[in-house]
Amino acid sequence: MIYFLYGPDTYRSREKLKELIAKNQIGFNVERINGAKIDADELNKHISTHDLFSQKKFLVIEDMADKNNKLKEDIINFLKKLKFNELDFLIFYDSQIDKRSIIFKVLNSKADEIYAFDLLKPAEMEVWLQKKCQAINLNINKDNLKKLSVALGDDTWLAMSELQKLKAYTNGEEVQYEDIDKMVRGKLDDDIFKLTDMIANNNNKSQALKLLKDQIESGSNEIYLLTMIVRQFRILIQLKSFLSKTSNTFQAAKTLNLHPFVVQKSLPMVSKYPIEKLKNIFQKLLKVDLQLKSSKVQGEVLLEKFVLEM
Repeated sequence: MIYFLYGPDTYRSREKLKELIAKNQIGFNVERINGAKIDADELNKHISTHDLFSQKKFLVIEDMADKNNKLKEDIINFLKKLKFNELDFLIFYDSQIDKRSIIFKVLNSKADEIYAFDLLKPAEMEVWLQKKCQAINLNINKDNLKKLSVALGDDTWLAMSELQKLKAYTNGEEVQYEDIDKMVRGKLDDDIFKLTDMIANNNNKSQALKLLKDQIESGSNEIYLLTMIVRQFRILIQLKSFLSKTSNTFQAAKTLNLHPFVVQKSLPMVSKYPIEKLKNIFQKLLKVDLQLKSSKVQGEVLLEKFVLEM
């Protein structure tokens, strides 16, 4: 039996790899092989020989696509001729393989079962998160699940870490909107920091517009995005003012009631921009906020206009 697992979402692919091994390893000695460092002769020895204690073979070969060109050629020729005992198990695992490559096509044609793990799209991430929340008994409603999904982007490793943090923090209670703000540091936070820097620096409008568009397409509404940007500029102004009197960042976090992570992440911008510039941008953002809540103009248009006019 030959399995082929591939794709950049390594959390889900590793999870599937563990599942396949756990389900089928009874009576087998599982052997893991670094495919990037093995040649065709060595691979043949691993596949064809059995040890004294087991007549069954269970091989996991990782990162075959990382081989240099000569080794890859030998392996491809070997794989094309490969006839594997259907009672044994052979798993090819590769997170970085190019779907256009010959080795991908060969493995694809040889495998009895194929599992692809592309990065999850926003709607897929929501479904996946819901299943994981149910699996660990994390109580969260639909709106907060969507907020969580937006914050985490497509990072499933980060997602599992943050779900466990939320579970420990809520201790069986339903996850609240504020809990996610307080506990989860994900893709949305990173994008807000980047956007804030780009707006203040005024040197990369096309990238700032792309970040805005990506967030809106992934499910963030315009009012929430603007609120987050306004909040970040408010934090920068508060920190700039506080740190003009002392360099104690720990005290700044405590006094201003900010997460230490937020303070550390904000420090480069605090030192880079004068407070007058930050206050000026903050006032313009408040005007956009008023327009967003009172005007019939689409929120996305107002945000784009603000970025372009900075």
